Amino acid sequence: MLKLIKIAIPRIFGRESACIIGLSGLLILRTVLSIYISEINGSIVKSIVEVDLYKFLENMVILGVYSLPSAIVNSSMDYMNKILGLYFRQNMTKYFHQRYLTGMCFYQITNLDNRISNPDQIFTNDIEKWAYALANLYSNLSKPILDLILFSRKLSETLGFEGPLVLLAWYLATGLIMRFLSPPFGTLTAIEQSMFLLI
Repeated sequence: MLKLIKIAIPRIFGRESACIIGLSGLLILRTVLSIYISEINGSIVKSIVEVDLYKFLENMVILGVYSLPSAIVNSSMDYMNKILGLYFRQNMTKYFHQRYLTGMCFYQITNLDNRISNPDQIFTNDIEKWAYALANLYSNLSKPILDLILFSRKLSETLGFEGPLVLLAWYLATGLIMRFLSPPFGTLTAIEQSMFLLI
């Protein structure tokens, strides 16, 4: 995996790094906006309980105002993910095509070696899928961690540090219990596939 990432990100200070920094900024902005929207939703519920029509309408207008930058940030994140995936794909494709097209390697793979079937598909579709999956992996890993940190900080302002710590301990304990009690789905799937091959 690290070898492939080094191919996908050839330079520390390059366009890929700039895209990752921009994506990180958008992730932080999205989490901050989510916190503000949560506060507004709480104010809306409070105004409904207190039957305060003026406060309710005011909070609805504020929610509408915050929804516009939220939509822009979400769309920008999707765009940056796709751009990052495109950069990864270009770097991977260039690297593997240089290797594939030198020293008659393409001839040996397609005509003399049967171990690799459809090498052309590997160099097009599979590289594309891998590149976009890697680009999405960064967002999918960093967003929950960032949410956990910033939401815990906000929650600690209201409940103190005990509230987030108890919540975090509960999630960790639940995760460990589920890990030990759940069956090995990967092994079971492999056994199922091998049985299909025998039939």
